[in-house]
Amino acid sequence: MEPRTPNHQTLSSRMTQNWQRGDVLSLGHAAADGAAESESLEALAAAPQTLGCDHLGVLLFAPGLVAVGQRQELERVATRANIEALAHFNAQQIGADAQSPAQRFWQLRVAATRTPHFVSEHAWTHACPWQASWTVASTVLTASSPGACWSALVRAMKVPYLPVGVSLSTALCLLGFVGSGCQSSRSAGLEATPRVGLRAAPRLQFRGANSADPGVPGDTDCNSPAHWDGGTLYLFNSAGHPWRSSGSDLYRLHEGYQRAEYNNTVNGGRWIECTWKADDGKLFGWYHLEPGGVCPGKPLTAPRIGAVRSRDNGSHWEDLGIVIEAPPDTLRCDTRNRYFAGGNGDFSVMLDEAREFLYFFVSTYTGSVSEQGVAVARLRWADRDQPIGRVWKWHDGQWHEPGLGGRVSAAFPARVDWHRPDADAFWGPSVHWNSYLRHYVMLLNRAQDGEWTQEGIYVSFTRDLANPACWTAPRRILDAPGKDRWYPQVIGVNAARRETDKLAGRRARLFVRGESRWEIRFLKPGERD
Repeated sequence: MEPRTPNHQTLSSRMTQNWQRGDVLSLGHAAADGAAESESLEALAAAPQTLGCDHLGVLLFAPGLVAVGQRQELERVATRANIEALAHFNAQQIGADAQSPAQRFWQLRVAATRTPHFVSEHAWTHACPWQASWTVASTVLTASSPGACWSALVRAMKVPYLPVGVSLSTALCLLGFVGSGCQSSRSAGLEATPRVGLRAAPRLQFRGANSADPGVPGDTDCNSPAHWDGGTLYLFNSAGHPWRSSGSDLYRLHEGYQRAEYNNTVNGGRWIECTWKADDGKLFGWYHLEPGGVCPGKPLTAPRIGAVRSRDNGSHWEDLGIVIEAPPDTLRCDTRNRYFAGGNGDFSVMLDEAREFLYFFVSTYTGSVSEQGVAVARLRWADRDQPIGRVWKWHDGQWHEPGLGGRVSAAFPARVDWHRPDADAFWGPSVHWNSYLRHYVMLLNRAQDGEWTQEGIYVSFTRDLANPACWTAPRRILDAPGKDRWYPQVIGVNAARRETDKLAGRRARLFVRGESRWEIRFLKPGERD
């Protein structure tokens, strides 16, 4: 079926009339016609000119321009409107390989929610209705929930140009969030984004991997998963191979320490990044594998993700096989990246509250920029014993790409390609359920070049694991804490509540590469630190 092509004069007239009489719903419909259905560049370009505001035109018609393949035109319009951030994310983050206008529309909205510098707070200081409205609209566009839309509307009421700000914000709420599914069943209403605070705390250090003496900790080179069994807390540190510490709580993990063993040998090291304990006593784990020899003559690798199972709390592991890997023939042996020529790895796993799906938050180093960054896959909890071929990646808004070789749509796309010397990307997520906030919380590293120089540590929130587009735009909580200071992770401290790396409350400890010098405090919207 051919797409409907609205006449551009009719569309412009509809937009103008609806805008003037404040008919927000019809305005949204008209904009949606232009954005999602039109194959006519003229129809999209004429309406904003008729309305007399490039800001409005770019905002409502950008998806349509992308849909008809006019990415250069979008950049030109955005530059004319002095919206450099829009031009930047359009050029850097919208995949040129989208298969349909609807997919391009979706990619644009997701990319917008991942571009924090979209919001220009300075616009509120200018006595200009369109600048104020643009900031209201930007706040909506960078939000990830209907609650954030409401916050933008409330803020718009403080602007002298009430009809402009409120109408534009409401239109974008209709366009961006109706049917988005970002408000999960846990939501108690329209809420803004939580925050975190950090305080200096007495130093805590994991024993690490391959530590010959408690006074000489080994390395912690990935996320450190923990679980409880009875009154004992077990925690794993890996640096090419996992080691297990144990004790009566987080502060007494020196009480037990041993090397964990696999039931097989493979090409490359295996870092255990996450564990989940089942009710039948079996412990399930997932590892990051770095195979050797992927680029002959070069010390590069391309990680994969595998599954393991233990019946003795991780003292011995049965390898269940590889469950997530990058598409074939995507290696970049000409890369300027220090470590990786591609691959999927550096991940975290979270079980949803219904115990239906395990969600994998995966660092991706392969494909276009829109596929690089942090992506999501999932496995049914019921399939945990036989996981090969049963993991599915999130791509173009659906869980339809296979874990083995499938493509992804990154939830947090790279800003600059991982294989360039000036790479800029989030990676290495760690996720926990925060019982105080009633949100899932993700911490992220951000690399600022191909040498993996740490730019800072970021936080993001969601209530809905099933919709990767719902994660909030990452917010920096800590400047780079030092060279190679990676792997930020929250560990809960309440032993009575059996808190771990997967469960924490209002106060917890923040670890970076196995060391904690901070207490992290979680704050609800509007709550003071």
